[in-house]
Amino acid sequence: MSNYDIFAKAKAEIDARRSAARAEAEGRCEIVRSESEEIAKIDAELSGTGMLIFKTACLGGDITPIKERNKALQAKRRELIVGLGYPEDYTDVHYTCEECSDTGFIDGTKVCGCLKELIIKERIASSAMGRLIERQSFDNFDLERYCKSPKGVCFFSLLFFS
Repeated sequence: MSNYDIFAKAKAEIDARRSAARAEAEGRCEIVRSESEEIAKIDAELSGTGMLIFKTACLGGDITPIKERNKALQAKRRELIVGLGYPEDYTDVHYTCEECSDTGFIDGTKVCGCLKELIIKERIASSAMGRLIERQSFDNFDLERYCKSPKGVCFFSLLFFS
């Protein structure tokens, strides 16, 4: 498998994690909206806030009151979520990797450790050693297998443990 294919496979895994985290958060949003009409109304108002800020800014208006209203709505929403018995961050997206938010990159340029780890795993899996690494480790390594002495004294033991 080429380096490009290995990277593409690892990046696809990261992208799948990100999509899954977002879908799970949206599912939780649907749950709280179905349980609270007020949350549904707040979400509807918040979804239009971005466009309102854009229009106001383009017309040279002050966006501060819109931002303050937005913050107040978000606080009220969290309060309602807690009132339903859920954690305050229940509807937030919970990424597998908080460092890169499941993008694979930190600040858009530095490769995150989670992506590096997946690339390493893909390289191992695509190599001929992939299955060997799963079964063999230092925990089950036995120097006695390499001893040829009739007295049972291992050359490696004399070399390293004398």
